[in-house]
Amino acid sequence: MSDVIFAKDAKLDHGIDPTHSKDGYVKSMLTSFSEFKRGNYSRGIEHELKTLPDAKQPFHYYRFKWTDKRTEVISVSDGKGGTRMETRTTYHDYYRHGLMLPFPYLKSLAVMSNGSVPNKQKYKPSSIAFNRRFSLGAKSELDLAKFLKPSVVECFLDADKALSNLNIEINDDGVMCLSFADNDVLNAKRTHGLNTPNEFLEELSGSSKLVKLDSIMQLFNNLTRHSDNNFKLGEVS
Repeated sequence: MSDVIFAKDAKLDHGIDPTHSKDGYVKSMLTSFSEFKRGNYSRGIEHELKTLPDAKQPFHYYRFKWTDKRTEVISVSDGKGGTRMETRTTYHDYYRHGLMLPFPYLKSLAVMSNGSVPNKQKYKPSSIAFNRRFSLGAKSELDLAKFLKPSVVECFLDADKALSNLNIEINDDGVMCLSFADNDVLNAKRTHGLNTPNEFLEELSGSSKLVKLDSIMQLFNNLTRHSDNNFKLGEVS
């Protein structure tokens, strides 16, 4: 119960409505991003959260699950000293998490370290470290060149140290899907609990730290700042 209370309080501290939804905004966007082109058996949003109405930067947080079905023929004992062939089907579940945010500066651009890359391009910035980690997609190489200034490349490399398998994808409508493998972005660490109510209440009255969420928002804010300088709203080649 202490964990439940603290987790809810941490979300509220960061302007997030702690109420889960399965049929919200992110579900309606599943066909808009290559990020969700995973799973040969099933795929879907397990739950999503959204920011409170007065949030400075609105976003939707989601947990995405997909399932791969694998069928193989194996040799098994027939119980008579011989063998027989048997078809075995297994199901493997995988998860990724992410945020969706409005990003009106660009459309149809992707910086991906994991999964399929839409509109893949050969363009590469000068950073060897960046090129080892990320593949790029866009309608034109010019958009990538304008977006990936050296300062922006450094922003990606910094975020890559904090997050696993980071992807940034901006769809045709100027919505950014910022996704990763980390499942603890909204997890806050508590020191006290209901067994020490006074200390727990004092801890709840403070502001909880969500370090990885802060890293994500720092990346988003930096991308917004640099794109605001490099692009007119909605400008693409």
